[in-house]
Amino acid sequence: MEAIEWFKVHGKSYAAQKARRKGAIESLKKRRAPQERLLEKALSEKNIGFHVNFPLKENLIVDFFLPDSNIVIECKEINSFSKREIKEQIQKLAFQGFKIKFNFPMIKV
Repeated sequence: MEAIEWFKVHGKSYAAQKARRKGAIESLKKRRAPQERLLEKALSEKNIGFHVNFPLKENLIVDFFLPDSNIVIECKEINSFSKREIKEQIQKLAFQGFKIKFNFPMIKV
């Protein structure tokens, strides 16, 4: 109960934002999409070094980062029959790629 009250009062503070990001990163490490698990298994079998849900910046977390080759892999499962929802999900993924290339031009996406 104390944490909820603390966030009500300090909801927009830097400390609260940092705590939310840290919680989001920890949550991402626990729950991964099936294609992420398959890719992790394939990379491990090939002995390729990688980081899962890697924060490139405080507010920019990527699904996979391969530090030896400077490659970022984003996984997205799109399952909808609505063209609008599919378009929105693709736009979000494209924007994520844009943010990565804008902040880190040397990284391959």
